[in-house]
Amino acid sequence: MRLPTVLPVLALAACSGRADDNQVVDPTAPGEPTTQPTTPSTAAWEPCRPLTGEMAADPECLTYDVPLRWVDEGGPTIEFTVFRYTTEGATGQVWALDGGPGGTGAGPGNAQFVTALNDLGLDVYIPSQRGTSGVDALACADAFDTAACRQELVAEWGEEGLTGFASGEAALDVQMALADADDGAPQLLFGTSYGTYLAMRILQVDDAIDGVVLDSSMTLDPDIWNAGVYTDEVVLDLFAACSADPACVDRFPVAIDEAIARIEDPSHCPAVAPSGMTRGALIGFGTQLSPVVPLALTSRLARCDSEDVQALQRLEQLLALQSGPPQTGWPMEGALNSAVYTTVVAHDFLPPMTQADYDAAVGASDELLFATTQAADQFWSMKAQFPVLPGFEADTTVPDVLPPILVLQGGVDLQTPPAWGRLAADTLGGTLVTVPEAGHGVYPQSGCAQAVTDAFLTDPGAPLELSCVEALGDPDLSEPSDPQLAGFLQFALGLSELWPVL
Repeated sequence: MRLPTVLPVLALAACSGRADDNQVVDPTAPGEPTTQPTTPSTAAWEPCRPLTGEMAADPECLTYDVPLRWVDEGGPTIEFTVFRYTTEGATGQVWALDGGPGGTGAGPGNAQFVTALNDLGLDVYIPSQRGTSGVDALACADAFDTAACRQELVAEWGEEGLTGFASGEAALDVQMALADADDGAPQLLFGTSYGTYLAMRILQVDDAIDGVVLDSSMTLDPDIWNAGVYTDEVVLDLFAACSADPACVDRFPVAIDEAIARIEDPSHCPAVAPSGMTRGALIGFGTQLSPVVPLALTSRLARCDSEDVQALQRLEQLLALQSGPPQTGWPMEGALNSAVYTTVVAHDFLPPMTQADYDAAVGASDELLFATTQAADQFWSMKAQFPVLPGFEADTTVPDVLPPILVLQGGVDLQTPPAWGRLAADTLGGTLVTVPEAGHGVYPQSGCAQAVTDAFLTDPGAPLELSCVEALGDPDLSEPSDPQLAGFLQFALGLSELWPVL
């Protein structure tokens, strides 16, 4: 719940001490004051079409004209759209923030998520992050050609104008829309993946939020250069859990230590020779499918018969499809804007880095078994090809005033690793709920996490009942817990059984 919206006030060009309470600091230009975002006087909610076929039917939309840069409210404007799904007798609002970066809002707009929150008596608001959709969507001929994409974007928007698509400006959009939609009921944020970072940026400029859920959390200063270190930690923890489980140990044709050693032995099973990565990195990638996959595939590599070789080769093909350029009709079409992804990553997640820093990150990755230097290489290249204007780096300041915060973390999440979830909870004073078997996006994967989250959303200030969390054990390492996933993996990898029959 927030105080009535305050009319814009003049920002002082120079002052000492604390700024006026009605002023906010533009996160894209630290230290430069601006006025409270203006609530539009003429706007109406209207029925609109979902962004994708997976998005829940019959949303309403409201489109605002917002400043390209909030510090320059008299300058160019762009469109910013919010979707909403209302329910009769709602007792609060949940503002669901999509991932990416570059998510259009289609992700949290899926029918299962919307229905679950509407059934709790909560209206669901979904901001479509600026630049991701509509008439002002960023677009490049090839968003995977970073240098060429930046040239195209700068030609259309200008160097300084392009900074208007960073997360700090998007946070001010949501702050304005929150104030505009305020009906006196609680307003909560629910961020997933990159949406958790955007939620933190919103907290930097809005102290009227009543509660926040961070599902698969980033931090305000994510260490993306060393992503491989976290991947290795997650996969090695799985092998440690397997070593403590006699039933899991019995699924290997040799001792687990010997099976792991065979991953790095090029003379063993030479037919498994993935292009552009190590065999360990290929197996580590399997963790994103299920925590059972890297264990089962290591067992298969250790055995190395024709069926095992085929399964590993098919995993490489699956990885190539997932990481390649998007094609027309691909599953994420309409759900992710790649040009916004590149722009936000460059502005928000690539801190100053020297050649020595990069060499150190590569050196650390070279010591890892289940990861590669791919992350460091990718971001080093992006940093060189997509430079950011000095003075427009992201603000990593933790807000002084924070609402109740719930952090959901998957124990085998490689995209936003457990170390980030722990750090987010510690830094923000939040309650951490870790689901050992969950990967990226915990809420739909765990009945326990969903129950805790639903209780939090209903009353964010109440003590949480965490008995189901305390009862969670180690991941089930026998088979994927979801029968549909198990069937998909067997089909995708060409196997009748995920584990080898010894």
